[in-house]
Amino acid sequence: MSRSPAPAAAKKTSSRRTPARQSPIRKAGALLKDQGRPAALAEAAVRAASSAKRSWLSGAVRREEILKSAIGVFATKSYQGTTVRDIAQAAGVSEALLYKYFPSKKALFLEAFERSNRFLFGRLHEILRASRRPNDVLRDLFVFYYRFLSEESVYPRMLFLAMAELDDPDFRRVVVGGLKRSARTLQKGLQKAQELGLFRRDVSIEAVSWLVLGGYQMLALMKEAGILQNMEPQSLGRLIDPLLGNFVRGAGEGG
Repeated sequence: MSRSPAPAAAKKTSSRRTPARQSPIRKAGALLKDQGRPAALAEAAVRAASSAKRSWLSGAVRREEILKSAIGVFATKSYQGTTVRDIAQAAGVSEALLYKYFPSKKALFLEAFERSNRFLFGRLHEILRASRRPNDVLRDLFVFYYRFLSEESVYPRMLFLAMAELDDPDFRRVVVGGLKRSARTLQKGLQKAQELGLFRRDVSIEAVSWLVLGGYQMLALMKEAGILQNMEPQSLGRLIDPLLGNFVRGAGEGG
């Protein structure tokens, strides 16, 4: 009886398969198993770390959502007129969960103010960098805030409403501290104009920076009174130019 022919050599060498990629959990388990440790224990540890990371990320997102909701509610109802329940309902969470991220309504309002002030702080940096005519920097700063009030709704109102709470030492510390940072930013930009000889040298740049911030509060009050809505940027410029002219070099400067 004849034997069947041997299989061809080509059939002996089968093509190699690419090994399936292991998950980080299985890789960690295999590594610790090689070290004589139970793989199941390693996998459980990696799973716990992965779960904790996911919880942290979701917690950070939830906290941000609560803060954004709080800014909107505070800007609408003011600090005194807002309750924790109002904020929790706006954020779609329970009051108990809200307290997990913020210990009190005051803490939430202060952080909401800080967020609003940082937003203003960043915009001030932008306008000072973009101002190509240092002699017009004051006008640019006021026109910028006019547009800021027109384009934004919650951040400017948060800054405006915070002024009503300055009797509280905690509010005063945070609010005045934030305003000082904004004033220092203004001072750096105004200092350049003074160094170029475009500002009177007998005028305190520090005082001018605080007058600008005070002017911002005036514009916010005009918006609350319904006056700003009917005013064009050109009209605002004509209103403030005589006032700003007192700071320009040569206007009332002796010698």
